Amino acid sequence: MSEQDKLLGDSDPPPPPYGNPPTYQPPPYTGGPSHPQPPPSYYPNQQAQRAPATSTVVLTHHRPVVRVSLPPPPDYMALAICATIFCFPLGIIAIMLSKKVQENIQAGDIAEAHRNAYSVRVVSRLAYGFGALIIVAVILGIVLPLTVDDCDDC
Repeated sequence: MSEQDKLLGDSDPPPPPYGNPPTYQPPPYTGGPSHPQPPPSYYPNQQAQRAPATSTVVLTHHRPVVRVSLPPPPDYMALAICATIFCFPLGIIAIMLSKKVQENIQAGDIAEAHRNAYSVRVVSRLAYGFGALIIVAVILGIVLPLTVDDCDDC
């Protein structure tokens, strides 16, 4: 007996070695509704050839189509003409944009007409702002110095 067996006492013999694992045999091909069996071969040594499986998937989405019809916007021509009085260059741009609004409405492009109408309002308001600044500058720079008395003797 070996010294190791003496220390461990009675030991069981080692388990037998594993053999080859059993091989898996798939069940025979029986076909089915989605996978039909290949056609039989007409020649004894010919293997059945199968076309590659292809599938076409057609997805259709039935979403409701929502169309929002916006009323045509105002062209703001009067606003643009008044803006021309306050600030000539910006007023001319506002008039051109207002004309584009009219053309877009006649062409049926209501969305573009709304964008151009918004631009007319913005440019016209800028013209009013610059015009007001010019008027204030004129009053402070020209009119106010003329009305102040130069009192050398006071």
